[in-house]
Amino acid sequence: MGMSRLDCALCVVRHWMESERQRLLVGSASNRSVWRNLTHRIPHPYTEADADFWFALIAKMVIPTHWAI
Repeated sequence: MGMSRLDCALCVVRHWMESERQRLLVGSASNRSVWRNLTHRIPHPYTEADADFWFALIAKMVIPTHWAI
C-alpha cells in the first residue's frame, strides 16, 4: 500500500488511524484557531458526523492521499 510512515526528524507523516478520531474532533478540527488556517472545505464546528464521513472517505482510497503530520 505504499508509504505508511515517513520520519522527517521534526515531524512524522503517516496514515490516519481510527483511534485518532476523538483527538481529531476535540483537539484539532473543532479548535477555531486551527480551523481558521485550514481549507474552507473543513466544517466548523467539526462534528461526529464529519469525522464519520472523513474516516469512511480515507478507508475507501485505493491510493492514500490524506496523511496525518
